[in-house]
Amino acid sequence: MQAYFAAYDNHVLPNTKCVSFVQWKKYKQAVVPQHQDIRLVIETVEVEVSPSADEESFVLGQNFKSNRLEERDCKQVVLRQEDRAWKIVKEVTL
Repeated sequence: MQAYFAAYDNHVLPNTKCVSFVQWKKYKQAVVPQHQDIRLVIETVEVEVSPSADEESFVLGQNFKSNRLEERDCKQVVLRQEDRAWKIVKEVTL
């Protein structure tokens, strides 16, 4: 899970039910281990032109499947370059 969390900026709130990044991490640490055989397929990526050289935005289709859940979502993801690494600063399910 450490690599998963490392992809996100420490101020992002990917889940509107959580009021802080710390709360979101605790939520994920509780629910992710309940899922086995996770399969994540990304498709239909559309890159959006950004006026900033250190920020990129794209929309993607995401198919998630595990022993407990199967979902298809469309998401907007915004990445920002910070200290020579790209971090997710915004993730919204459309």
